[in-house]
Amino acid sequence: TAYTPTYTWNQVLGASQYYLYVNGPSGNVIKQWYTTAQANCNGTTCSVTPAVTLGGGAHTWWIQTWNTIGNGPWSTAMAFSTTLPPVPGATTLVSPTGATGTLTPAFTWNQVSGATYYYLWLDGPSGNLLNKWYTPAQASCNGTTCSVSPALTLVKGSTYTWKVQTWNTGGFGPWSASSTFGISVPGTATLVSPTGDIGTAYTPTYTWNQVSSASQYYLYVNGPSGNVIKQWYTTAQANCNGTTCSVTPAVT
Repeated sequence: TAYTPTYTWNQVLGASQYYLYVNGPSGNVIKQWYTTAQANCNGTTCSVTPAVTLGGGAHTWWIQTWNTIGNGPWSTAMAFSTTLPPVPGATTLVSPTGATGTLTPAFTWNQVSGATYYYLWLDGPSGNLLNKWYTPAQASCNGTTCSVSPALTLVKGSTYTWKVQTWNTGGFGPWSASSTFGISVPGTATLVSPTGDIGTAYTPTYTWNQVSSASQYYLYVNGPSGNVIKQWYTTAQANCNGTTCSVTPAVT
């Protein structure tokens, strides 16, 4: 399981640079020139540890020498192998699920230890819409979850199904369970307070029940002379807590 091995060779008199060339099961994985200083040559041997994580399987490597006169001959090849890691487990989907109020949702799932790629599959009313591999970096994996926002605009009123498969050099992991969601406009908010005579509370707090799949709320207040407040609030700005939302506009 030494996936970032150290490569060591005998120093060559007169060589000022060394070219490390490494092939893996799928082809070349390292090709890099090193000066004698970069290769930590000590008069007897040279040694480097490239920041390249190898996959599992058989590998072969060579060294070519060089100085200002030109390229020296290649070394003979040397073979080694790395252990294939166990295939990763299945991930669990997080969101979207159920009703969502955005046409461009972010797809979020739990990160899986050992997975080096994730395959996102999305089906819509007319068939497959997306099938793409993502590295943990591309999926913004943070140690807990991974999330991507594909450049897709979905259709209101339609239903979609998605799933994710894991992979590493050991092979394909299992698919996650599928998740289904729909794009729909949110329902109606139910007002809670203020209501009735509120006395001298000239800057009241407005509270209403949170609505599933709503991502923003538009507060509209009329007074004796007409409109006095009209303002959009995100769920965060409206302090939504899963049950109610509440704002206190700075309007007297």
